Amino acid sequence: EIGEAAFANQYFENTFTLPASVKTLGDYAFVNCNAITKFIFPAGLENYGKNVFAGCTGILDIGIAAGNTHFKVQDGVLYNFEMTKAIMCPSGRRDPVTIPAGVTELADYAFYMCDNLLEYNLPNTLQRIGVECFAHTYDLRNFVIPNSVTEMGHNAFDLSGVTNITIGTGLTELPEEAFIETKISSVNIPGNIKKIGNGAFSLCYSLSTLTLNEGLEEINSYPGPFFILTPLMNLSNLKKIVIPSTLKNLPRDALFGNAKLEEIVLKCKLSKIEQRTFSDCSSL
Repeated sequence: EIGEAAFANQYFENTFTLPASVKTLGDYAFVNCNAITKFIFPAGLENYGKNVFAGCTGILDIGIAAGNTHFKVQDGVLYNFEMTKAIMCPSGRRDPVTIPAGVTELADYAFYMCDNLLEYNLPNTLQRIGVECFAHTYDLRNFVIPNSVTEMGHNAFDLSGVTNITIGTGLTELPEEAFIETKISSVNIPGNIKKIGNGAFSLCYSLSTLTLNEGLEEINSYPGPFFILTPLMNLSNLKKIVIPSTLKNLPRDALFGNAKLEEIVLKCKLSKIEQRTFSDCSSL
């Protein structure tokens, strides 16, 4: 077993191969081992931990020893043996990624810090996008969430470079901090989205156009240790927002700090406006 953060910040050059007897890679086992360019998974590997290679931006390729019955490597991506879950893509990869039909899940952290990847081809069998799956993918620009996706983990695109996102018809909820601190400039929230989670679009300073469609029922907020975080706070370029008739409540600090917001169209009869909902919206 390789334990949690066992080799964190170590300098291993070029190809790294583990002995066949290793069965478990613990959480963050090789975090920030930037000099590794290729990693060979052992034949005996059975368990793969959380974000094992976080920050290993030098890895360009991976392989797996013959005889492993728990994992497969196809086109440079690690999958479970049944080829239903994409587990890990090397952070240094530049070539477009095509996830084959039959894959239903992109695992938590699967494409974490894949800085140079611009193109993803996802199948219509995909159902889940994991926690922080595309977080810190700084060169990502355009992304389409397939209609088949029904679940997305929190912080899925946290601190990515995504500028345009198309949300499929299968999702009913945008999870907390899903697109926090991204470069999104425009977003259309389709009517199938019933709930927007805490901080979903917070600190998206480039967001200028936001469309909330009929069907949205709930915008969440929560108190952090030092401040309230809401889905739509501190959108410093947002000028107009339309509140659909299906939304009945604006939570505390809902539109806090949107200094360029000039127009709010209320299509609904709000039953309650919480504290500081429009605080520091100095252009209203």
